[in-house]
Amino acid sequence: MRVLITGGTGMLGSHTAAALVRAGHPVRFLARSPERVAPIVEPLGVVDPEIVKGDVTDRAAVAAALDGCDAVLHAAALLTFDRARLDEMRQINIEGTRNVLELAHERRLDPIVLASSTQAVWMPGIGPLHADLPVATPQDPYSRTKAEAEQIARALQAKGAPLVTIYPSAVWGPDNPTLGDQITTIFAMVKGGYFLSVEGGIPIVDVRDVAEAITRAMRPGQGPRRYMLAGHYRSHDELRELIGRVRGKRLWRAPIPAGFLRWVGRVGDVLRDRFGFDPGAISGEAMLIATSSMQGDSAKALGELGFELRPLEETIEAQMRWMHEHGHLNKRHVGRLAEPRDP
Repeated sequence: MRVLITGGTGMLGSHTAAALVRAGHPVRFLARSPERVAPIVEPLGVVDPEIVKGDVTDRAAVAAALDGCDAVLHAAALLTFDRARLDEMRQINIEGTRNVLELAHERRLDPIVLASSTQAVWMPGIGPLHADLPVATPQDPYSRTKAEAEQIARALQAKGAPLVTIYPSAVWGPDNPTLGDQITTIFAMVKGGYFLSVEGGIPIVDVRDVAEAITRAMRPGQGPRRYMLAGHYRSHDELRELIGRVRGKRLWRAPIPAGFLRWVGRVGDVLRDRFGFDPGAISGEAMLIATSSMQGDSAKALGELGFELRPLEETIEAQMRWMHEHGHLNKRHVGRLAEPRDP
């Protein structure tokens, strides 16, 4: 079964391409910059990748890339806090999703897999996240685009399209070509030898587990489905302790009130909206998410797809080893992980 992959130069897309190839599925990439594909996917085992040059916002390019394919994974998305790129983010995350999903359905591809996000269904005060929650109404621009893309997907599912939606939480792991804001922020603290102690926590899922879930979901004739992959939830204090154990060196606990962080987020919104100053990842919604307990239920995905999540310690170790090997963390930051591995 030939699978078209969008977003193949990202962490999730590249790992899933490798998992699909290992499962015997030839893959094709739709990429704006074809020269970037091979250096990212070949080390993962995708040799001599087939590439169609194009962009998900170009409906004709998407149509050409889909020709001859049996299934598709749509993993392309833009996450940015740069207000100058908001229109671009909407074009990629909403209209790009519309192009891929609608054209794939017109061509009767089966399945059509969408890599969504927990942000598409999470709202403050909601209980455990699961795949059948209603679409959220977030304020944060990125989350809002993911929610609007989710509306497109659910409309097609309601028509019977064989569309499979995967909702991963925070995706960690090795071989990460684009370190995101969350990873960068957390390991900036690790570099400083401390970790903020605040209410709330982080759900983390290994990219290799998400790739496995998508590969197992890549079966035709199953109809529309939705799977939550919330991974392992840890409070900020639990994550601090876990990172300390993995590297063999404790992190200094830096307590801070959740209310203060949320106030900082609101200040960031004012600076951005009224004065045109962009404080990056600091926003009211980002700080609300950071200080919330965003727990989820992955039981349906694990049961129906038939696999288990790897231990979180393994994910953190793989993340830190890769960051050390590629110069993002030094020996002092990773502690014992800088030592040669046992055979």
